[in-house]
Amino acid sequence: MSDQDPLSSWPALAGLPRTLPTALRCELGVLGKAPGDAADFHWIAAGAGFSGPTSDLARHLGLGSEDVMRATLLWRSDANLYQAVHCYPGRAPDTQGRPFLEKQVLEWQRPDDLPAVLGALILLPLAATVDDSVWQGRERDPFAEHLFVTLGVDQVPRPTVDPVLLLRTIRAGTAELRRRFREADLGVLYARLLAGQRGCFPPQPLEPLGPAALAALLLPLPRVIADRASLIAWLPSTSPAPETLRQHWDLILGSDGSLPPPAAVDPVTGAAPDAGILAQGSAMAAAIFRDDPRDLARTTVPRSSGASGGSAPEPTRLTLWGPSGSGKTVFLGQLYWQLSGADGGDWDIYPGDSGLDFFEMMRDTLYSRNAFPPGTALGTSLNLVCRLRHRHTGEQVTLALEDRAGADYEALHSEVLERLLQADGIILLLDPNRRDDRVFNEVSHTFERTLLAAGQGSASGGPAGQDPRPVAVCVTKADELIATPEDYRMALREPAEFAAAHLDARLLNYLESRFARFALFPVSAAGVRMQHGAIEPVFFYDEALRPRINSGPPFNLMAPIDWLIRELRS
Repeated sequence: MSDQDPLSSWPALAGLPRTLPTALRCELGVLGKAPGDAADFHWIAAGAGFSGPTSDLARHLGLGSEDVMRATLLWRSDANLYQAVHCYPGRAPDTQGRPFLEKQVLEWQRPDDLPAVLGALILLPLAATVDDSVWQGRERDPFAEHLFVTLGVDQVPRPTVDPVLLLRTIRAGTAELRRRFREADLGVLYARLLAGQRGCFPPQPLEPLGPAALAALLLPLPRVIADRASLIAWLPSTSPAPETLRQHWDLILGSDGSLPPPAAVDPVTGAAPDAGILAQGSAMAAAIFRDDPRDLARTTVPRSSGASGGSAPEPTRLTLWGPSGSGKTVFLGQLYWQLSGADGGDWDIYPGDSGLDFFEMMRDTLYSRNAFPPGTALGTSLNLVCRLRHRHTGEQVTLALEDRAGADYEALHSEVLERLLQADGIILLLDPNRRDDRVFNEVSHTFERTLLAAGQGSASGGPAGQDPRPVAVCVTKADELIATPEDYRMALREPAEFAAAHLDARLLNYLESRFARFALFPVSAAGVRMQHGAIEPVFFYDEALRPRINSGPPFNLMAPIDWLIRELRS
């Protein structure tokens, strides 16, 4: 497609490839309550690759009191992962007799060469048509504490990409925007987005927008802004909390409650649209009202967009890194539950709001369903900030632990590299069962890039010889390495020697050459079970040959954290 084509001439669709894919690959999840269920929301159904059960997506989709039974649509951006969400009244009240909104979530992992708005134009109209028939009456997972249905591939939509249908959706969406908005009001709304403001809402009340209009709102925006925007078509709550919503949403286009008047200056970023930004916003609104984006070809992103406010100090940051399948997700969940339930340990742990849903999900998955959690989905991240308090000294340490999909780490995206560079210490997880060249290449590629980037800030401009930060190298899945009580005793008494014996010699030599301070730890999130002098396996297969877990006490998870804290003190 050329820049003059009707699709790619919109700024938000810039870079649309000449050859489009035939379909979008999606995942599906359903958040709600079964008829007569308990009061808490949970995931009722999900496909195998859906990110919801292993992330804090459920919390991010909360819309306040949700006390108005009105259907609405959401479009959410999270790195390269996008969700088109249809909220609709559940079929029956919960055990308290209260109605609720069920949320059907279509999830799309965006390839780097496709603009996000392409997905919005296709997935939002599709999401508006889905309902609870996808899970009602289907076989539930017998190991789940609550009703849970595993969706097969044939139950997850695979929408086609049809340029003709895309043009129809755009025309229908822009036509609805012209009916609902005054041009001047739309221009002000665009200017606020360009100025980097979040939680924006229209100056005048609107009726709920349809799916085509919600997607079309993004079309005049520069792609860098449109790709990261999150929208609420209507807020079904009589008691909205603008401050909380602003943290997760860019546009809130209507509400059943009273929203305060739009502020001239964003209370978080401190940014206000200047005359130039207001002119750009007006040009974007004019493009919608003319249904002609050609004058927007030179639209630029204002310097004030993306500004961030606040000057809160960064916590001490320990970044978790590991190749695919190294056990990052289980490590994080089990670390929390081990500390929160420990008797006589040295540390108490307090999760931030962003992590509580994740930890609850992990407890349900591991202990109620005896299931292994799926790996973190591509394009998503878990940013979990916990505070540790020493029970005897009162010392407090804030740990920011991040989990990403292994393949995201392997690709070493620029923001992953930046997080590795900014970390005060690194927790490196390695699967001892993987001793192939690929693992060595992944580790060496990652840290050569990190050292080179760190060296570019030095006086010489050359690569640094060694990374001076402490690095805790964790040999995961130690339960699979412990076959006898003697193995167990060695792992407890001589952990570094035990871990080194199960680590590829070439990789160990590389770590010694690149890290000035590192230590080896055998760890097991699944745990080690010893009964009557014998080591028992912690996993088994059910009647459907699905792997299940029978967790023992997690082994050595806090040891690398303790060591990193001691090293950072010194």
